Amino acid sequence: MLAIATVTGCAAPRGGAAPRLAETPQPIATWYSVATTTTAGSSLARTLEHDFARMADLNINTVIVRHAYAHDLPSVYAAAERHGLHLIVSDPVARRYVRGTAKLAFSSSTLLPPSPLIHARFVGHVVDAFTWARVRRLAELGRRGRPTITTAAVVVADLSGTITPSNRTICIWADEAPTASPRAIPSSATGGIHTIVCRQHRKDELTAVRQWLAQFHNGLLRGRTGGVVFDSFRALPGNWSGIVRSDEAPSPERQAMIRRIAARVERWSGLLAGLNVDAVAPLRAQNALRIARFHDPKRAYLLIANPSPTAFVREVVVVPSYLGGKAIERAVHVPSAEDTLIGPVHRAQGGEMAIPVQLSPGEAALFELF
Repeated sequence: MLAIATVTGCAAPRGGAAPRLAETPQPIATWYSVATTTTAGSSLARTLEHDFARMADLNINTVIVRHAYAHDLPSVYAAAERHGLHLIVSDPVARRYVRGTAKLAFSSSTLLPPSPLIHARFVGHVVDAFTWARVRRLAELGRRGRPTITTAAVVVADLSGTITPSNRTICIWADEAPTASPRAIPSSATGGIHTIVCRQHRKDELTAVRQWLAQFHNGLLRGRTGGVVFDSFRALPGNWSGIVRSDEAPSPERQAMIRRIAARVERWSGLLAGLNVDAVAPLRAQNALRIARFHDPKRAYLLIANPSPTAFVREVVVVPSYLGGKAIERAVHVPSAEDTLIGPVHRAQGGEMAIPVQLSPGEAALFELF
């Protein structure tokens, strides 16, 4: 299992005060490779302007920049500033340290030109306890205010073994098996940002984007409520994973689904962030739905998701009216749109809570429990 750990508590860059992660909106992000941006007859600045304008139009608010030279970054910064995008940028100095090919010698300045737009640095891959210890060392130096350790640090990490995120990390999880049972995820793995692998389909675009939606809801079922990252913006040659291929415009289906997921992050993830999550086994359900309860001492929610990208579900789901040691009297549907104030109310009866659902492929329904 791959994840990205965002190590917080680091100092601001010399170029200005970077926004702290806690102060920025929940990331709706995408990986972006500068090396694959330019097309025949198009300059880097023109391509960045075109791509970043498209990201902003899709309600993406954060760009994870990789495969960029230092002399490319001023153009990246300018395009991001024009379109109000936050940046996470690959840092070659820190990456060499994490790989073990350089000592921790930060007396020289980072190779990244400073910018207040950068609120994190991508510092490479963590594959074992040794490399994870080096990342935590970077975080510790940042906490102590070392002037050359700027902003937060981001790593791609395998957190499935002995590596345990500290209380200063946020994980961006990437799952190859979006239909895996939430029960298989340890409690220490909850929280953080979920990766949506943007696989395309040569013939069935609608099924492909419904799979993106199913991936998002599967992340919520696992407690990953800190936002999403689309992997990636532009598909590499011969690869069918990306929001766009070459310099084409994303299809109407892709555009609509990305905006839909972005709105869902803003609407639902904020309600569920910070809550504990448990899988719920229904008393009666005809389809293979996924159900999870989000809770803390003051509030609770129930998420019911259809993991299939092709099947429609219309049924009454029955769950116990006593969950986690607490009695449930009613379940109120939480709308996915801001212009709807309240949804239908379902009441418990005879020790059971019956909730009718109509879910299109990949869709989910959220209920607040009282």
